[in-house]
Amino acid sequence: MIDLLQALLTPLIAVLTTLIAYQQYRLRRDEKALIMYDRRLKVYNQVVSVLHKVRASQPMCMQDALDWTHSLTEADFLFGTEVRELISEIYGSLLEWVRLTEPYKIRGEEMRFEVDEWSLKCVDVVDDFESFAYPIEQVFSPYLHPDGASIWKRRKSLKKLKKILKEVGLDEKSKTQEDEKRLRAKGIDPNQEITF
Repeated sequence: MIDLLQALLTPLIAVLTTLIAYQQYRLRRDEKALIMYDRRLKVYNQVVSVLHKVRASQPMCMQDALDWTHSLTEADFLFGTEVRELISEIYGSLLEWVRLTEPYKIRGEEMRFEVDEWSLKCVDVVDDFESFAYPIEQVFSPYLHPDGASIWKRRKSLKKLKKILKEVGLDEKSKTQEDEKRLRAKGIDPNQEITF
């Protein structure tokens, strides 16, 4: 009987050790997933914060735009290329907002706009930012699941991102067509150079 118990003791210890090792592996995996979730959520909140600032028509200067971009440098390492592409699109619109709301250009010259023209341009940029809400949700959502499920199965490709941007009218072709249409409605030739 004692020989039998001694013989079973070694496999029992091996099984218990394996169970403990597996539990530690799962704890580390879940801990890593939670850390990645927190870091990704921080980047997402930074992207959404600039969206809310523009929606609220808060003026921004070039330093604000550069600080915002600098706060997103970690995004390259936490997300796929589609997120970087979306951030670049948002940054382009943000620079347009900065150009409209910053009181002085980099050279120090005061910008001169007709009030109605300036208001229309501001509304256009705010509309662009309104349109970014859906692509942001679509592109970031696969990464913001703390359950640790495979991201690669859920994430959007660059092709899918471009399709989403086209659906909401944020691709370059749609923007150009809309600008030309707006100018034609005003009775202005879209090929004519506009000076400010």
